[in-house]
Amino acid sequence: MDQFSSDPIQPGEPRSPLAARLLEEWRDSPLRVRVFLCVLTGLAGVGCLYGGYAISHESPGWVSWLLTILILEPLGVACLLSLLLVAAPTPFLGFLFSGSIKRARGVVIAVGIAFGFGMLVGVAFVVRELWRAR
Repeated sequence: MDQFSSDPIQPGEPRSPLAARLLEEWRDSPLRVRVFLCVLTGLAGVGCLYGGYAISHESPGWVSWLLTILILEPLGVACLLSLLLVAAPTPFLGFLFSGSIKRARGVVIAVGIAFGFGMLVGVAFVVRELWRAR
């Protein structure tokens, strides 16, 4: 009986510490910020998911599916789950949000690294061309 806690279960509160922190910040923010963030996350989520659908529908190849599944889908799902979590905080949505935000964080890091590498290659190319033109 030592493994069970005597604390009462709070219905409607997420079990995830990340989701609990999001809800705490959400409750402390002014109404304008709440409305703005709801509109922003809703548009971002729908835009990512619809963009993935449009890309994979217009050019059905493995590259478009890879782009959709690895980049656009995790970001869209995380945005829509955050919107649902602040609208109706439940433990299940908190659990889903914690998993989706980990995937979305990985996607953002990978895209940032790829973008930084592309910028570095571009600068190196320009420097090489300027050196050769000299």
